[in-house]
Amino acid sequence: MLDEYLAWLHDRGLDKSAAQYGKVVRSWLVDSDAVLRKIRSRKYAPKYRHHLVNCIQSFARFGRDEELLAQLADIRLPPATALANRDPLTDEEFRGVREFVDARMGDPRMAVVGIMAMRGLRCGDVLRLPEDAVHDALDTGELTYIGKGEKVHRCQVQHWRKYLESLATHPWPARGQVAHLLCPSSPRHKAQDSAGRMIRRAMDEIAMALDIDRAKLHPHRLRHTHADQFLRAVRDRPDALLLLRDHMGHSSVAVTERYLRRDRAKEIASIEDQMNARP
Repeated sequence: MLDEYLAWLHDRGLDKSAAQYGKVVRSWLVDSDAVLRKIRSRKYAPKYRHHLVNCIQSFARFGRDEELLAQLADIRLPPATALANRDPLTDEEFRGVREFVDARMGDPRMAVVGIMAMRGLRCGDVLRLPEDAVHDALDTGELTYIGKGEKVHRCQVQHWRKYLESLATHPWPARGQVAHLLCPSSPRHKAQDSAGRMIRRAMDEIAMALDIDRAKLHPHRLRHTHADQFLRAVRDRPDALLLLRDHMGHSSVAVTERYLRRDRAKEIASIEDQMNARP
């Protein structure tokens, strides 16, 4: 039924949506209760919960499942906004993560964490890297990867080359991606999700070893931390915002501005502390 649903989306010109919707619907067909728990859980951003509902509603309309549509219509969600940005890791915490990862370079999970920390790539972007892209990056010094929205990005690898070298030393499945390298026994269509869970467990291990709050150390927090460090390095330049946008591969400057607002909020708080400090 999933194949027919994806074909239905493609027939309507929704090629880009098909990949995202298909992933959610596949999870729904495996365990619908788990997806419903995510939709109702306040742990996840309202924007993500709305996305889940939209995917399942689309599937229900395809199957003319009026009962499911009614069930989804009864779910009340807050406005579709992302969770507020949390503070990045402190310099000491980030240094501890790097040292922990570098001491365990033989573990491909740690190589993935190292790439996320040192270059700020999204976890999914790293897990989708094919073997050819890794070897080409080692040969040319430039990594070409597919980011959010199926956009092609390129970046230099000289400062985190060792993590790619670590991945390259492991046996890869034929025409495999990093996700398949981490989870060779998982079905190909499930490897991405399985590998993502594996990375989150690896970060839990790092958090416990370094005595960092597990809620604070998750894959996307490394991306926020890298962006924060990059902004601090270029903040005095008039084009700092554009540099950060291009470096992080953001879809628009509006996304990048969140980091600038957070940086300014810290400055304001620091000034207020100084103004109200008792002599």
